[in-house]
Amino acid sequence: MELNPAFKPSTILYKQYQLITNKFTNNFFLLLYHPIRNIVIATGSEAATLPGIEIDEKQIITSTGALELKEVPKRMILIGGGVIGLEMGSVWSRLGSKVTVIEYTDAICAGADGEVAATFKRILEKQGLEFKYDP
Repeated sequence: MELNPAFKPSTILYKQYQLITNKFTNNFFLLLYHPIRNIVIATGSEAATLPGIEIDEKQIITSTGALELKEVPKRMILIGGGVIGLEMGSVWSRLGSKVTVIEYTDAICAGADGEVAATFKRILEKQGLEFKYDP
C-alpha cells in the first residue's frame, strides 16, 4: 500500500490494523486491512457557500485556501464546525492565529458521535479555539 507523503505509517497492530499519522497535524487514522483485491477510499470536501458572499481565496478562503496562506493570520473565523475546517483551525491556532468558530447548531462535527464531538471540542478549546453558537 502506498500512502500520500504527508502520512507516515507506524507499527502494524493486530496483524490487520495499521496506525497512520499525518506528519503536519499529528492527527491519526487507523487503517483496517481487508483481504480484498481492490479498495477505493474517496475523501475530500467541497466548501459550502453563503448567499451574497464570494469566496476569493484571499480574504474569504476555503480549506484549500487555508493550506496556501503565506503567513499566519492574526485572527481567523471559521464558519461552521465541520471536521475539515476544525482541522485547519487547529493547525493555524497552534501556529499563533486567534481562531473563532461560529456554528449554527449546538454542536460541532454534525453526524459524529456526541461524546466524540464533545471530547474533540475540549481538545480544540485547550489549543485556544473559541466557539460561538447561534442563539
